[in-house]
Amino acid sequence: MANEVDISERWLLEVCPKALDALLEDHTTGANIYWASESYAERGEGFGFFDQITVDKIKDDDIIKPRVRKDADEQSRRVKDKAEVFTPAWICNAQNNLVDDAWFGVANVFNTPNEADGGRTWTSNQVTAEVFEQAGKTWEEYVNDPRLEITCGEAPYLMNRFDVADPNAGLIPPSERIGMLDRKLRVVSAFVKEDPVLWMSYAKKALKATYGFEWQGDSLLLAREAMFMTVIEFFLEAFPQFEKRNKKGELRFNGILIGTDEKGKKSYLLTHLNKCAYYVSWNLWQMDGLKFVLPGTSDLVYDTKKNDGGLFGEEFGDTPDSVKALSQKVIEARSKGDKSFRPEGIPAVISYWNYKQDKDDKANNEIAEPLEEAEEDSENKQDDKKRKIFFASLTSK
Repeated sequence: MANEVDISERWLLEVCPKALDALLEDHTTGANIYWASESYAERGEGFGFFDQITVDKIKDDDIIKPRVRKDADEQSRRVKDKAEVFTPAWICNAQNNLVDDAWFGVANVFNTPNEADGGRTWTSNQVTAEVFEQAGKTWEEYVNDPRLEITCGEAPYLMNRFDVADPNAGLIPPSERIGMLDRKLRVVSAFVKEDPVLWMSYAKKALKATYGFEWQGDSLLLAREAMFMTVIEFFLEAFPQFEKRNKKGELRFNGILIGTDEKGKKSYLLTHLNKCAYYVSWNLWQMDGLKFVLPGTSDLVYDTKKNDGGLFGEEFGDTPDSVKALSQKVIEARSKGDKSFRPEGIPAVISYWNYKQDKDDKANNEIAEPLEEAEEDSENKQDDKKRKIFFASLTSK
């Protein structure tokens, strides 16, 4: 089922196969994300560390499960192997609140933690125009303001569909969620109430301003699925008239006309969702967070103190196309135990969607105003023309 804690890959394959393909894509290699874990190796061929995660391997819903649905032994193994510890929702909320307190200049815009239980529960607050006016900012600025969760796992700081640390977790209503993307979509729903096409346009802007990276392929896919489903769930909460289900109670999107765009062209829900999946595949990417390369492709030790480029850097001297051409050769060599071929690894490719640099600012590397939005139903390559590709960069010792 699509509306459960464990999102069904089989449902995604049946209802929006193009979106599932996008959610599996890796834009550094041009192939799919890979397992980057030995947790599935016992399943045999195709489940090794560097093997790609493909539709045929995961269409059985019992393959990939969120942490709260994994058995205790598997959870313990992952804690030992990769320090995989998931943060309870109330801590995510407290820290996300601090970010918003600073942005708005006032506390508790989205919710008020309950003092009686030390903030472990909270009461959601209505998002109003007054709070933006008092901050001297617009709601559109909030939607477009970038947010990043590092080493995100299943991305509980970004999406709060359920409490990832609660084994008895159930779905949380969208209006009560506390993730960074959740908050952006709550703002969109507060200010776009009657136009579903316009709502989707701003939801895509929210997606393009929400980032995360993760080592393990299964956790990354779960985070991507959660981000994708979060858009669907918020949309259906805002516009329940578009919720269509089959006799089994499963959501269906084919042929659902949600209106017309500004040029009068018909706008279908599934078209928008496929575009959302494309953005998700870029903004949640696979990476070794200590080396800024694809997991397992380098054993070099990196000196972060020498890194002046930050997360968005260009110090590898490659181009995205040259990296794409090299990546499969590096992965093939590494999978055979050969660490001599390109020991610096494969730098992760990152997209900044609204990048524009004024010619006068090139010397001091300032980023100017974002580019205007291209036509929403255009081909993905039109989006590619108005954004900048970066490498995550560090300097090796």
